[in-house]
Amino acid sequence: MPAAETGKVIPLERGKETPEQRDEIQANPPGKDHSLQVELLIKGHLGDWLGDYLGDLNLKREKDGNSTITGVVPDAPAFYGLMLKLRDFGMEVLFLKAEKIMKR
Repeated sequence: MPAAETGKVIPLERGKETPEQRDEIQANPPGKDHSLQVELLIKGHLGDWLGDYLGDLNLKREKDGNSTITGVVPDAPAFYGLMLKLRDFGMEVLFLKAEKIMKR
């Protein structure tokens, strides 16, 4: 019986899922029913080079010397990927807002 039906939370270790757990993950992938509308305020003005890493997200340099990144990411893994990129580039996030948008 899939974990969702039993109500149990089964922690997964990458690569050690049971066949039943893999089937459950494939049947209900993250982001299947929603996207995320994001807004991030980043300390400092970000350079144009960052546009290559942002994809369809928008970058705006604010008058106060900070930058705003806005747009829609398809799912939670894409959101976490964005956050990891910002971390890897050493960028300081001053404000973060992420709202679910239900897919039709």
